[in-house]
Amino acid sequence: MQDNDIIVMTEKDAVKCMKFAQPNWYALPVDAVISDSLERNLTDKIKKLKIKNNGIEHGF
Repeated sequence: MQDNDIIVMTEKDAVKCMKFAQPNWYALPVDAVISDSLERNLTDKIKKLKIKNNGIEHGF
């Protein structure tokens, strides 16, 4: 790697490099996108979870 090479990274990684970042380093935003079926599956699983709090079960 040369000093003038352009570096591209995610925003998540850029935060970790802020103290030593160079002007030729760039950060790209990344958005997670999940399918409708995965969203339904996760929502169903979350609704079935039961959380115990002081001996009392709460269903969501």
